[in-house]
Amino acid sequence: MRLPADCAQSTPESRCRRPLRAAVAAAAIAVLAACSSGDGSSDQPLTTVAVPDGASGSAPTAEQLTAALLTRTDLPAGFEPTPTLADFGLPETGGPDLASTDPTVCAAVLAPVAAQVTDVSGSAEASFTGSDFLTVDQTIAGYAPDAVGPAFDKIQSNLSACPRYSGTDADGVPVDYQLSGGPTLTNVPDAADALVTFRLSTSSEGVTLVTDAVVAVVGNSILQISAGGLDPIGDDVLSAITAIAIERAAAVPEA
Repeated sequence: MRLPADCAQSTPESRCRRPLRAAVAAAAIAVLAACSSGDGSSDQPLTTVAVPDGASGSAPTAEQLTAALLTRTDLPAGFEPTPTLADFGLPETGGPDLASTDPTVCAAVLAPVAAQVTDVSGSAEASFTGSDFLTVDQTIAGYAPDAVGPAFDKIQSNLSACPRYSGTDADGVPVDYQLSGGPTLTNVPDAADALVTFRLSTSSEGVTLVTDAVVAVVGNSILQISAGGLDPIGDDVLSAITAIAIERAAAVPEA
């Protein structure tokens, strides 16, 4: 089972990591299929928000956005940067990829920001893996001042179109998805111009993985943080790392 974003929509770095993430998810299924019965669903409705008018300054570069990414020390103990297949001396491509998403628009859910709205000034990604199959991913992309609002609206539109959808993983195994409103975050910095949260429950072969995600506008950038595992990462942890990510994005200088 892999994340719903097709690898073809992602950066080369993401395409390299996704098969490894699929292996981690498959391991989780193998270990817990006999004892897992929760559906990971949420009763919270998905909400949408508007981006305030008045964006100004310059669009951030890839170098600036890379410097604003979360690091290992920003996360709880036990998280490490997610290794790539190349780190294990393995090829980045394998056999046929049978992944699919129906409807196809839902393949954008959890895809990197720059893959969802492609007219970017730069983008960056970070990925971390912890114990108990927990993962934390961050993507961030920069836009021109007049483009950041429409880009955020497009991302929200993709989410609203996909309350329930289905597909197959890279091996052709059926996967079902349910998307709903996410946790309420605390202590969100004022630097966030707009923010939404959502929960994606990904079910296959009797096991459900739960991913809580945040999408936020900070100046002329849009960042997305997703934290997934067999159980939610915890609202307090997600709130804390989101606050760090927002403050770091806000510190990117504007011309």
